[in-house]
Amino acid sequence: MPFPLYVAAAVFGLLFVGWGAIAGGEGEHHGGVEHDAGVWALFSLRSLAFGALTFGAVGALGSLGGWSPVLTASLAGVLGAGVWVGVGMLFRYLRRSESGTMLADASWIGSEAELVVPFDASGVGRIALLIGGQLTEIAARRAPAFATVPSQAFRRCQVEQLEGDVALVMPLARQLVS
Repeated sequence: MPFPLYVAAAVFGLLFVGWGAIAGGEGEHHGGVEHDAGVWALFSLRSLAFGALTFGAVGALGSLGGWSPVLTASLAGVLGAGVWVGVGMLFRYLRRSESGTMLADASWIGSEAELVVPFDASGVGRIALLIGGQLTEIAARRAPAFATVPSQAFRRCQVEQLEGDVALVMPLARQLVS
């Protein structure tokens, strides 16, 4: 394959990969709706761009490095196709799992937490809770109905609501009766 074809494929891939990085696209959007295209996700422009970039870069390097045309075309084709399929599968996995998205704040409400830093004079402390399967610490305040309850009662607490990036917490009911 001629050198200009490799360069054109690399430039095409680089332009679209660069545009995706700058624009910050997170999926294939059509009319404001994100589609899970299944196996067709391999044919997304993003996956194709990564494959074309790999194909073109390997082909151009092989041509410049004096490799035989058959070896260059074979290696560029196999690596380009492998990256195309691999990137498609990776983004498909990320869309289907929660690893690529932040959980909505509403999903935190009702979660149990542990007070890891007691409330200070201004009323702010820190809680630890599981968010998306990961232990996370966030700032917390007592919920208004529990403003006079001492910090010890909040050792185990529950998120009542969120105000910005601060959780309003209440002690677990079983601790209040004991």
